[in-house]
Amino acid sequence: MKRFNVIKFMKYLGFKILFATIIVSLNILTWHNNIAVRRQSSITAFTDNNMSIEDIQLSNRLIEMAKNRSNRYYLYDFIYFRMIQNGFPRTDSAARLSRGSNIMPLLQDVLFIVMGSAAYVHRSVWMVETWLQWSQNNFFIFADADNSSIPFTTLPELKNKPTYKDAQHRQLIGSQWLMRKKSEIVKRTKWFVFVDDDTWVNVPALFSYLQYFDHRLRLSIGYVWDNTWVPGWSYFSGGSGIVLSHAAFIEIIPTVYTLQCLHTGFNDITIGQCAKEKGVLKIHSDRFYYNSVFSYNTFPHFGHHVSFHYVNESKTFKMLTCTVAALWKWPIKGCNITYSEK
Repeated sequence: MKRFNVIKFMKYLGFKILFATIIVSLNILTWHNNIAVRRQSSITAFTDNNMSIEDIQLSNRLIEMAKNRSNRYYLYDFIYFRMIQNGFPRTDSAARLSRGSNIMPLLQDVLFIVMGSAAYVHRSVWMVETWLQWSQNNFFIFADADNSSIPFTTLPELKNKPTYKDAQHRQLIGSQWLMRKKSEIVKRTKWFVFVDDDTWVNVPALFSYLQYFDHRLRLSIGYVWDNTWVPGWSYFSGGSGIVLSHAAFIEIIPTVYTLQCLHTGFNDITIGQCAKEKGVLKIHSDRFYYNSVFSYNTFPHFGHHVSFHYVNESKTFKMLTCTVAALWKWPIKGCNITYSEK
């Protein structure tokens, strides 16, 4: 019987450890190189979008802030406005906040991505007949079944999957499909707005609000839950709406369902965690309301709020839409309103 040679075994083990260390080091080096290439390509992309050197510096600063702070890190919108004015007063982004220089987004600049459902098809009908008219058909409702009259869009990965858990994938899988199959729409879109089918959106107020932001920066905007439901994280209320800038959308969406950005089981938490991983700044705004309009304590003054959740009646959709149409003087079919001139 052969004796077990401890010395030879230790040499063999040492060789294995050395070999493994070399492999890991090479992988780390490759990873760092890939990161450097991605950073360089993102700068090139910004340059192609006519961003000034100061704007690129602002973008990089925001990315580092988003990545290096804690998982709960986000900014209130008024703090963000103050920061880009005081920190980078010469940039195009800060100049957009100067009085009289703001430019309202065009209707084709904003794409609404809706979580629809065959079981609650009536909700989507209410949306299409009221506030979604203002989008001029710039929307996709991803659902678990086809219905061209709504219209619903379904995909093999979504079809006949009706549960609440299944619904958490519809907008994200749908967004990846948009990048593959509707790239011309993605390229021209500056803002992507994710909403549920029981969300009501004040489109005039949304457009007015977005004029204060630059779609070329990695920004995500909405109502932020901080250390609530998921300890140690901040993430958006999906029901009140989540807005992604073009730069944020093309960073986050391709990486969902990869090791960089695992799906958490909920679409809004997934977007929040992916934003952290991809250096997308989260901005909190009370204009996006996570609850019903009737729970809002200043209901008569809701006209400048961007959204409300849990709108479950046709008459509420219409009442909100027609009231806002009169307030903002944005005509819409189905609202008999006389606009008086001041």
